Order: sequence, then C-alpha cells, then structure tokens
Amino acid sequence: MSSKSEYVEKICQDNRPRGVSKQVVHRIVEDTFDFILESLLKDKKFTYAGFGSFRLKDRKSKIGTNPNTGEKIVIAPRKAISFTVSGKLKKTLR
Repeated sequence: MSSKSEYVEKICQDNRPRGVSKQVVHRIVEDTFDFILESLLKDKKFTYAGFGSFRLKDRKSKIGTNPNTGEKIVIAPRKAISFTVSGKLKKTLR
C-alpha cells in the first residue's frame, strides 16, 4: 500500500540533486489534490491526460436493506466520485 508520505518521499528522492525540500514537495502535493477537489466541486470533473478522469455524480435516494435485521431503510441522496481510466493507462496495466 502506498501513502501520501511515501509519495512525498519518492518525489524528494527523485529531486534530491535539485535541492527540493520535503516541505516544498508536501505543499505541492497538497495543492495538487486541493485543485482536483476544487475542480470536482466547480466543474464536476477533472481530467488528467494519459491517466484518467474523475467525475462528481449525484446519487439519488433509494431503498436499501439493513443486512443485520432485514429491515428496509431509506438511503439518503449523496455525491459520489467515479473514475474512468484513460486508454493509455489501460494499455500500460495489461
């Protein structure tokens, strides 16, 4: 499993000859994900060519079943994020 801290460390190692600090890389990573979130909230989509597209979707209210009791329950409407893999990434993963 990879984590944000492992990602930041990898970028620091790859850019050590350039003297990029861990604090700068951490801020860039934070800013990147903040930008993706802002794009989803504003435009309901974010696309990164060669990687894929994120889309914000509205899920309608629906009737579900409590698995423990079998009781019918109402599941409230919510927002969900879907991801579509780009063709290039799909080929890479084969």
